[in-house]
Amino acid sequence: MRTKISRLFFLMLLLAASPVMAAAPSPEARRHMVRGIAAVEMAKGDADLALAADEFRSATNLDSTLAAAWYNLGAVQVKLGQFDAAIQSYKSYLKLAPNAQDTQKIEDEIIKLEFRQEQVTKSKAREGFWIASDGTYYLLKDAGKRITLVANEHRISDNEAISTTNPSTYVGDHAIFEKEQLSFNLDATSSKLAGTWTHTAITVQTCSLPEESGDVTGEFRDAEGAMVLRYVRTKFRALWNINLFTSERYCVNVTPLKKLEVETTLRGPVPNGNISIPTKGLHLYVEKGLFGGYKIGWGGDLKAGEIPQNSAHYAAGLRTDDAILAIDGNEVKKLSAGDIEWRLWGKVGTEVELTVVHKGSSDPVSVRLKRIQIF
Repeated sequence: MRTKISRLFFLMLLLAASPVMAAAPSPEARRHMVRGIAAVEMAKGDADLALAADEFRSATNLDSTLAAAWYNLGAVQVKLGQFDAAIQSYKSYLKLAPNAQDTQKIEDEIIKLEFRQEQVTKSKAREGFWIASDGTYYLLKDAGKRITLVANEHRISDNEAISTTNPSTYVGDHAIFEKEQLSFNLDATSSKLAGTWTHTAITVQTCSLPEESGDVTGEFRDAEGAMVLRYVRTKFRALWNINLFTSERYCVNVTPLKKLEVETTLRGPVPNGNISIPTKGLHLYVEKGLFGGYKIGWGGDLKAGEIPQNSAHYAAGLRTDDAILAIDGNEVKKLSAGDIEWRLWGKVGTEVELTVVHKGSSDPVSVRLKRIQIF
């Protein structure tokens, strides 16, 4: 690495005696240039290159007409991934040395850097919280070509795992209230994504569902503000029972049932404004029927949670247990949990119109709530 990097700076010594120099640099400016060259020759990583950049920057501060210092500063900034700064340094070099033999080469390099900076800006714009179709929130962090996507509280649906008991004790399956961490480590090549995924082990009653990992592929769909991920996970059944004499619960077995081909669509990043109301029914519902019980997921009925009387929500007309029928005219029964969550976000200060029915009434009313800043 040291040899490859140092070759970039031989031009500095050539320029020192070149006719593009208006005058010989001051001894102190030249001293900092030479120190910068030494730092590059010794460089073993970004920290050393940052020291070199400091030296070249000091040289330009002492003598802003020193073309060689601007060139070398730009070259180091490229290596450090500081594309905007490198573009400005190279432009300063070209302004001071318009007739240099490498003018065309540096102009082309600037075009390349502008493209690279556009891609970095595009990638950084994707950072933040994303919402999956099941309403799970993921935090996306971008480190160049490497992306991490993590949900610390992923709810496990009946499609992903089953918690059940001996029919002689209880009838039917049981909702799994425990949550897993679901994470993706992705390499991004243009809009394409590939990498690995992992979900943590969790304990269901007294049964342990194992950690699992595998490969994942997908893509960004920037025009839609979406991301699609595809992977395969195992559906498990946790069979447990209760000792009728001691009431102690014990695990009978954990059985892998089948492989699930999962395709999930996420939207994001979310804007920084939300109406911030508590809701009920978005992630947990009661299944209808004789043996109906709690189910994880979106059941189609959305209600407002506890609305304090001294809140802006109450002043706007929203009440505890209001049935929420529509969001900005979109019927909630036709939306996914993720769609509902997404529609509550927006620009700070903008409004959301909820169509609700107060408890004990049958007449829909409109409630307008203003989005406040969340982060």
